[in-house]
Amino acid sequence: MAKKSGIEFNTDANNHVYVISTMSGDVAYTFYKTIGGVPRVKDKITIRGGAGLPSVKSGFGEMNADGEGTPMWTAAGIVTPIRADRFNILKEHWLFKRHVEAGRISISNKDITENHRAVKKAVEGMEAHDQFAQLTPQNYKGKVAITSEKARTIRDLEGFTRNA
Repeated sequence: MAKKSGIEFNTDANNHVYVISTMSGDVAYTFYKTIGGVPRVKDKITIRGGAGLPSVKSGFGEMNADGEGTPMWTAAGIVTPIRADRFNILKEHWLFKRHVEAGRISISNKDITENHRAVKKAVEGMEAHDQFAQLTPQNYKGKVAITSEKARTIRDLEGFTRNA
């Protein structure tokens, strides 16, 4: 087991570490070096996102249906495999550390990329939704409020566009 920067990890037989994310979007952790006073991209490691976003193509996650009955899957978390040498670089990135501390990312030594039940269990207790995740009946309460002033403005704009 390696430990540095407070992030512990083990590798699997293929020398990989698995980063589990509950973020809705990919995050490219970018490393820079300065050449002639100008910062240049030295390296970039991307952790896949997509948790909490419905997909009609993936077949991974909880299955629901849209209003027309089309099946949609929503993954609780997304797993990105990373070689251990690349992970040693990644774990030093300031934003990656912040995401680990915030509970949006966890580390595993087991490949669970194709096992939704294992992913769902792995993300229990992690921060489930970021600000870009889709609103669901469980998390929308109190997030959407239209006041009469906003509604009047929307009606005015709708009337304006129809008359234009």
